[in-house]
Amino acid sequence: NPQRVGITVPADSSPSVGSIEKSIEMWYMDWGPEDRWGTEFENMKISVTQRGQPSPEAFLRGLKDHIAEGRSILGDLKRLSHSPYHEQGNSGGASVLIAKIHDLVLFVALQVKFLEVELD
Repeated sequence: NPQRVGITVPADSSPSVGSIEKSIEMWYMDWGPEDRWGTEFENMKISVTQRGQPSPEAFLRGLKDHIAEGRSILGDLKRLSHSPYHEQGNSGGASVLIAKIHDLVLFVALQVKFLEVELD
């Protein structure tokens, strides 16, 4: 079972961009460009079927856990986007932060949605 790789922060604080980026790096399935994800997903299913490891049930559970982890990271990004801007050393200020959050949200949401559709 994959473990939660997102970050845990107290309810009254926000995660940092850097910590969220590290969580995404650990979470993301690197299947190359988005137009190859369907092929890569099918290859993964075939591999699981041929090897029998993990069991199909465990494979589905793992995917559901991966989706839940992605949703948790999206929650971290939402908390960050609603927090006061105060990171040091970020040239460009809040506009750079907004653009970075936007890119990270898209990056995570695309994979979460892809897997949700595949599991339906």
